[in-house]
Amino acid sequence: MTAEERNRRMKYGHDVPRWWIADVHQPAESDVSQDRRGAAAASASETSEIHDYRVFKQRRRQLLQREQSRRLNRGLRNLQKGIALLIVIVAFLVGGLPGLAVGAFSGLALIAWRFEL
Repeated sequence: MTAEERNRRMKYGHDVPRWWIADVHQPAESDVSQDRRGAAAASASETSEIHDYRVFKQRRRQLLQREQSRRLNRGLRNLQKGIALLIVIVAFLVGGLPGLAVGAFSGLALIAWRFEL
């Protein structure tokens, strides 16, 4: 058993793959690479903010479109109910009780047919 295996068993209680263990003993990086990394992080944060803003605008636009379609669908359902009621009333006035039955059937068929926009 090597020292590395022994240390892994002591730390985790069983033998684990090497890639599970974080590399703690890495040499320090030079100041130049840290400056580059800092500049890259600053530009990355700016681009990520722009990306976040675009995603926010897109989701906002989607939510507004969904809300508008909900309102329109609700209006269409109310219109369907009104037309179905009008069909029932007209059919009753024209045909009496058999007309009421036909009008009720056609009104219910109209209400059952869903329009989605």
